[in-house]
Amino acid sequence: MNPQEQVLRQTLETGAFTTNFLVEAGAGAGKSHTICQRILHQLAGGHVPPESVVAITFTEKATLELKEKLDGQALAYDRANGTQLAQKVQQVHISTIHSFCQKLLSLFPLESGCPLSMQVADASLQLSRQRAFFRRQTLQDPAGRFAAFEAFGTSRRTLEDLFLDVVNDRESQPVYADPADPASGFAARMKELDDLLDDAHQTLHSKLATMPDGPDLMPTALWDAVSAAAPTAEQKLTLKLALLQAEKGDSFRMNPLFFTAQPAVAHDLALFQACLTFQGYEAAGDGDGQAEWAREILSLVPQPPLRADGLPDAAALLSRLSSLYMAAAQCLSALTVSHALPAIAELNRTLGYDLALAAVVPAARDFHARHGEDDACFFDDLLIRARDLVRDVPAARAVLRRRYQVFYVDEFQDTDPVQAQLFFLLTHGADDGERDWTRCRPAPGSLFLVGDPKQAIYRFRGADLDIYKQVKGLFLQSPNPIGRVVELKTNFRSNAQICSFVDQVFGPRKRKGQPILTPSEQENNRTNPKVGKTLDNGLYQAGYTAMEAEQGDAGRPMVFRYPNFGDKNDRLAEDSLKLARFIRHAVSGNHTLRDRKGNPVPIRFGDFLILTRTKRACQRYLDALSALGIPVSFAGERQLSQVPPVARLAAHLRYLLDPDNEVLLTRLLMECYGFDKLDQLPALRKEAQCPLTRLVSWPEKRQALTGGSFDPLLGVLDHLARLLSLRHTLPPAAFLEHLAAEGEGLLLPGDPTDPLVRQSWYVCLEQFLQLARQCPWTDFARAARYALEISQTAVERELSLTPGEDRVRVMNLHKAKGLEGKIVILALDGPGRISISRTSQVDGSGVRKGYYTVRRRTADGYTLSLYAPQDWGQLSQPESCHNKAEQVRLRYVAATRAKQLLLIASGDPTGAKPDGKINAWAELAKEASNLPPAGDSFWGDLFQPLAQDALSAPPPPPILQAQPAFQDRSGQLSALITEASRTTLAHISPSALDKSHPVHLSPDPEEVTPPPPASDDSPAEPAAAGPMGADWGTMVHRAMEFYVNARPAGPTEALPLIRRAVTEVLPSPRFTGQQIALFFGGHPPADYDTGVEQLAGAIVKATAFWFDPASPLRKLAEGQCFAEYPFHLRLTDPSEPLYHYIRSRLKDVTDDPDVLSVSGILDLAVLAEGQWHIVDYKTDHIRTGESPEEYRARLAGEYAAQLQAYIQILARLTGLPVADAQLCAIPLGGDFIPIPLE
Repeated sequence: MNPQEQVLRQTLETGAFTTNFLVEAGAGAGKSHTICQRILHQLAGGHVPPESVVAITFTEKATLELKEKLDGQALAYDRANGTQLAQKVQQVHISTIHSFCQKLLSLFPLESGCPLSMQVADASLQLSRQRAFFRRQTLQDPAGRFAAFEAFGTSRRTLEDLFLDVVNDRESQPVYADPADPASGFAARMKELDDLLDDAHQTLHSKLATMPDGPDLMPTALWDAVSAAAPTAEQKLTLKLALLQAEKGDSFRMNPLFFTAQPAVAHDLALFQACLTFQGYEAAGDGDGQAEWAREILSLVPQPPLRADGLPDAAALLSRLSSLYMAAAQCLSALTVSHALPAIAELNRTLGYDLALAAVVPAARDFHARHGEDDACFFDDLLIRARDLVRDVPAARAVLRRRYQVFYVDEFQDTDPVQAQLFFLLTHGADDGERDWTRCRPAPGSLFLVGDPKQAIYRFRGADLDIYKQVKGLFLQSPNPIGRVVELKTNFRSNAQICSFVDQVFGPRKRKGQPILTPSEQENNRTNPKVGKTLDNGLYQAGYTAMEAEQGDAGRPMVFRYPNFGDKNDRLAEDSLKLARFIRHAVSGNHTLRDRKGNPVPIRFGDFLILTRTKRACQRYLDALSALGIPVSFAGERQLSQVPPVARLAAHLRYLLDPDNEVLLTRLLMECYGFDKLDQLPALRKEAQCPLTRLVSWPEKRQALTGGSFDPLLGVLDHLARLLSLRHTLPPAAFLEHLAAEGEGLLLPGDPTDPLVRQSWYVCLEQFLQLARQCPWTDFARAARYALEISQTAVERELSLTPGEDRVRVMNLHKAKGLEGKIVILALDGPGRISISRTSQVDGSGVRKGYYTVRRRTADGYTLSLYAPQDWGQLSQPESCHNKAEQVRLRYVAATRAKQLLLIASGDPTGAKPDGKINAWAELAKEASNLPPAGDSFWGDLFQPLAQDALSAPPPPPILQAQPAFQDRSGQLSALITEASRTTLAHISPSALDKSHPVHLSPDPEEVTPPPPASDDSPAEPAAAGPMGADWGTMVHRAMEFYVNARPAGPTEALPLIRRAVTEVLPSPRFTGQQIALFFGGHPPADYDTGVEQLAGAIVKATAFWFDPASPLRKLAEGQCFAEYPFHLRLTDPSEPLYHYIRSRLKDVTDDPDVLSVSGILDLAVLAEGQWHIVDYKTDHIRTGESPEEYRARLAGEYAAQLQAYIQILARLTGLPVADAQLCAIPLGGDFIPIPLE
């Protein structure tokens, strides 16, 4: 380390606490060490109290690492200096920005407008809810905006991605011409398009309508449109779509006017013309696929001419097509010359954009309005609400400024505009209410920002390098800078060869061979809009500073490119096998690397870090490694909906939520049970003379149809009938586990049988079940919808398929941020597809304007742009440049992960001409050295497997057992769930245990709904006194949950919460006859709102004891409360006391089940002084003539078994003792009924 940097680091870590710093720390510069040392010395010197220090990290993992590092350094400091800093650092707030914002909002719930019981939903759940909301909107479409878009020629479902863009871009104001606004000019442009279509129709009609082959050779709909003298609106739409396809074509594509029946099939004009010379399609050479093309052309013609042998006459057909083709080509040429065709395409593109935004923008606003009423808060909401709180509420801002005085922000290059605004508003030194963050002056020493603009790679998450540059400008502004900008150049991670390689590749130079440009020379390049291949500090790029390696020179090359063989389609498979064999060879061959002292150290699996550009490629390398028994660790996300058993379980839930939906049942039978032949299901419907949904609920009819070819299908319907009966019998969590354990309909005969694949499915299914068990709802409908939301989320995978920490790590590049490896391999992977879907620009008044595209994803992963605003190419140019610049920074991050050895896939056999089209690392591979030859004096034969074609070499035997003790049982998914033989399960809830009290027991109105009357609206027996029934109990329970969480001081504050509880339980705008009888004594309220108010008043009266500070519940609730706490427990050991207790009280079970699956919800668990106190609310009605003492005795007898189970379950789950358990009798004014502990 040079002396200047030593002095600088000493200053940063031990002094200058009244100066704001922006520290530009390169890769491996030890920035987290600097942050920890500065915090320790700042606290040791008493400059600030520890609770006023905030350290913000980018990820939860980074948060844990920083906490551990700070704790360790504090303990070392205490041992060396006899201080007690370890206690103080526990008071420092270290978290991600989202956790910090959640803390701010919790301090000011009323001012921020956050729900009292706010829950933070992760990004995948946010996406799932947004998608579900959009789909409901497209179905309801009250204003007809989605229908108007669909009438323009594109499905409304195409707008889903656009909706996600708009709804998540809350800081931008969408720009579009509203069709409903007469001043927008939309109507005039629509008329212009209509006139152009009329002119185009006349041109085509004059040439093609008289062609004798037109009716036979053109698609029927298109012929009808062309031949009509006055086309209808539907025919104009057909004509427009055909013209748009023609306009997109080029000289090598067949004119698609004749083939719009299947627009997804592309026809090559050169092959078409070549086919004209063939005497028949048998003569076409299969080598070029001409025979296939000819057959496809023949298949699209409505009435092709036939030969004498009955086969289509290709030569005659192509001759007739040629005449029609030439006539159409003349028409299109005339339309192109007159600019009519380009004008139609441009108007269609911009008008479709306006119609799309007109449908999506109101839906996005509606989503935010309704979402604001929910308990869930998304990550973006946290940032925006926290920023708005600090900016717009002076009192909150003043309190927070006094509370939090110093901010340390790591990875500041990946900040977004809202985060920057928040930090500057919180640290503004003057109490002048300044709202513009760029005019804020942070108090001296209040900001310590650490980042590396060369590693800004999260633009897709909203990070903006322009914001970093803007903040840097504030630090450097003259004459009043807000702080200092300093650079840390020393790299403690990589050896000198790797640092030199990175400098050579990314350092900008005037000409090749010259030194890296100086900072002043790069500064002169700051406004250069050209995006090059280096880090040149241009308009869209970060600047570059050469690294100074702390490690010594290894004396030999340490960065190599290795060849890839096979054709382009096989190279990824070849590379994955090659790397697996190389790693196996490096470890089993006892090869070594030198440590920093020059000592040889054996290579381990844990030394390897494999990086790919895209997530999709990770799985290929994971499979290849696992196939050789190499232990692996894979970090990344996986969509649960992409896992077949989870997707099929979700299909079951959709059907069970709507069992009368014939479409859902048909899809379920086809996708989950393999009845995908189109004649099977209609044949059964015809034989049964009823819909399949009716047949599921008609056992007698199913029995009458048995004994024939329908038996397999009828067996599935029997299974679905059992599920329909179980869905309201079992607790929701137990029902889901029953579906998974039974396994029927979750695995198909054609599924992969590879144990590794099945193992990964098992893991994802278990993760899904674990998430679903957290559902707060106890009824099937809401729990199933919650589970469906979960099924659309992504789960984080940090899973090993074999035990132990010595594992090869495989991950995509964005997951590797902050990580390092002794041997880093940049594996072969494509560069990825970059499509720009939105951009924004700030106008002169400071308003951010948003521009978007409507796009459609194709089956092969491409994105097609359908509609866009005018001048989209110009509007999207800055965003395109930002993306290109970020690709350079991604390569920089990849190269700087390596500590000792960097291996780069070349993408070609020689390594001399790396291909950027198939290899993301081509630019790096060009500058790397070739592999040393076998027998090298230093490396030996280490790299021998990398130099060979893995596809042609025989596979080596695995050296480890890939999956110890794992047996694939494809017939039963329960084998994957339990990893054991088939088990018997009993799903129970403690509330269903056998009642042990000898007195006559009545049904529990909380859990047993009285039988409904004959008609939903017919009168029922009125309640004796006051509301009763299951729904009444649920409303009271929900109100008590709100009381415990929100702590209302009186009925006035409680009423909004109670109304919410009532409307959640009774969302329908009308009351049934049964509800009128149970709630209102048979006297219907005037309307729904009146009924809600009556019920709210009844709940206020029934729960009035809460507002008495002396009540037993209020006193108990002073501890740490857990309201409506769900639990799920699997008991497998019959010798366990809890298993024995529950088994002894199960009704109608004669054999001991292998597994007891226990689910339920504790109404209230209070933790005080290390002990639990359990409270179970009871709304059971007091019977006529029953005294309070008799009521207490009856409830104590009826619910003793339930409470005893709760006591043992809570102790088992938490490891803490239960002090007491009480029944809270609502009809007795909240009196406690103690349940003795056994």
